Amino acid sequence: MLNLYVLEQDFELEHPKLEGISFHNEWCSLSNGKLTIKKGYSHDGCSPKFSVLGLIVIGVPDGHLINNKPITYNASLVHDCFCQFRDVIPITKSIVVEIFSDMLKEAKFALRKIYVKAVDLYGPQEFYGDRIAHG
Repeated sequence: MLNLYVLEQDFELEHPKLEGISFHNEWCSLSNGKLTIKKGYSHDGCSPKFSVLGLIVIGVPDGHLINNKPITYNASLVHDCFCQFRDVIPITKSIVVEIFSDMLKEAKFALRKIYVKAVDLYGPQEFYGDRIAHG
C-alpha cells in the first residue's frame, strides 16, 4: 500500500450501521456505533495509486482540497481501515460500501456514485462479517 496520508489526530465517526459492532486493535476501535481510528494511522486515499520513481503518484484522484485535505479524505480513510482489517472486524461489505457512500454524500462529492460503484465492484469482496453471516 502506498501511504500518502498519516492521521495527525484520532478520527471518529458515528454511524447507525456501526451499532452492535465491537472491535479493538492498535489502530482502530468500534463500540456503541462509533469508529475511532488512531493518530498515526496511514492510508493511501482512493485507490489504486502507484508511485512512479518516487516523483509522481498516478491513480484514482482524491478530489479537490477542503481545509488542506482532499474531499474524499475521510471516506477513503474509513474505507481503507475497514478493508485493512476486513478479516477481523465483524462488518459486512455492504455496510462498508454504504458508509463510504454516506460519507461521500455528506461531503457533496460530485463523483460519489461512480466511486461507490467502483468500490463495490473492485474493492475487497469478502469481509469477516460476511463469512460469519453465512455460517
